[in-house]
Amino acid sequence: MADRKYRHWVAAQAVTRTIGVDGHIEAWQTFASLRADVDPATPSAVQRQVSTTLTAPVTQLVKTPYRRDLSIAHRLLFKGRLLYIIAIQNAGERNEDLMLACEERAT
Repeated sequence: MADRKYRHWVAAQAVTRTIGVDGHIEAWQTFASLRADVDPATPSAVQRQVSTTLTAPVTQLVKTPYRRDLSIAHRLLFKGRLLYIIAIQNAGERNEDLMLACEERAT
């Protein structure tokens, strides 16, 4: 892979579920720190980068180096903001970069 520079750091998080005396407990835990480009999503950028039909609003587009372990079950933590991954595209099918369509949600 080329010596690509990314502008930001994001934390990739996965939910963990445990059963306690009060029922199910869900907590998010960071499993990776990633270099990334995080940009606000414009309609034309979303259409250009994500070719699937999306039902959730895309508010951020995130580009990261390719990782096999990211999925739509994960979220990203970026400067205190929560970005839920709603679509993933392996850019050019080259296993170099991932384009993540994300929805920012309140904490």
